[in-house]
Amino acid sequence: MKKPEFSGRRRLLKKLCKRAHALVLRIEPRMAGEAFTSTHHERPAGWMGYGFPGWHENEVLPGTWGFGRVSGYYDPEWDDENAFDHLRDMLWDHFTVWDEPSTELRFVFPAGVRGLRNWRDVLQAGELVALEAEANRAANAARLAA
Repeated sequence: MKKPEFSGRRRLLKKLCKRAHALVLRIEPRMAGEAFTSTHHERPAGWMGYGFPGWHENEVLPGTWGFGRVSGYYDPEWDDENAFDHLRDMLWDHFTVWDEPSTELRFVFPAGVRGLRNWRDVLQAGELVALEAEANRAANAARLAA
């Protein structure tokens, strides 16, 4: 079984979440209403996640930036994830292209981005997407002002 990406590196995960939080808000400013810093300190007994003993993989570690929302209709539940995982999911969605005739997925990355293989690639791609989103918002604002 493959070890989780941040197995035993809690400090790295927290620092990456802080950087990813800023990038997510630059890409999608409306996410500010769903942002939080985890203050949860109780650990469920017997759960493992991110290689940290006593932590469930879907829980955000204490002091870590994340995004949360209520999902569901009849039985709404709270859903949260750390900011780094949220940024990586946003980037996968951004770079995914559906081939219409065959309905197959393919990923199209811009020049200079090798993929989303590690945290460095995720932050690099996030910065490019954030710059693109900011430029699009500025162009839209200028077009509306004219």
